[in-house]
Amino acid sequence: MLSRRFVLQAGLATATLVFVPRTSTVFAQGAYPQTEAVLRRAREAETAAHFQYVAFARQAMADGYPGIAYLFTAFATAERIHSLNFEKVLAGMGVEATPVEDRDHRIGTTKENLIRAATDELASVNVVYPGMLKELAAEAMDEAVTFTTYAWNTEKLHLGILKSIQRWTPKHFEAVAKKIENETAQYLVCQVCGATMIKLPKSACPVCQFPLENIHRIEPPV
Repeated sequence: MLSRRFVLQAGLATATLVFVPRTSTVFAQGAYPQTEAVLRRAREAETAAHFQYVAFARQAMADGYPGIAYLFTAFATAERIHSLNFEKVLAGMGVEATPVEDRDHRIGTTKENLIRAATDELASVNVVYPGMLKELAAEAMDEAVTFTTYAWNTEKLHLGILKSIQRWTPKHFEAVAKKIENETAQYLVCQVCGATMIKLPKSACPVCQFPLENIHRIEPPV
């Protein structure tokens, strides 16, 4: 399976990313060819990431780590929202989005999967999204810049936690797993931008600023 980072970066030199939540904007077909190209890749990559996290959650449950399975379930939910947003923008551009099939995934132990997830997410923060924002300047679509920034900020929301997981999991996996299990009673995901959090904010989503009613509690896997 192609990782999200590979799929997105593969077209970075010739494409830009649009990240759009619920929108009714209609663009002239063919007006943003670079944006269309990267949207296709981004949608495929985010869908693949969704399927991968679902598989990681299933493996974590099988390995006896329900807390990590819940974390992967929240990640999967966020990636699904990203994918659907890309699909809506493609539709607004008059582009038909073909179904993305679930492929075979390289599934390791829960320890290996957790390390891989942290590495992929950090790559998105440090490499993928900054590169896409740079490429967006070529076509200057305001919505693309705005919503790509949303997507980037949803990843940056947990930068410290991701770095901690990446640092400590290789040698202290059981301690990391226990910490996740004991300190995470719930995961909440904004249905507009995909921001993932463990506490309901006071007034609005910290990333997209949409009302609290768009933030839903994710049910843990059983």
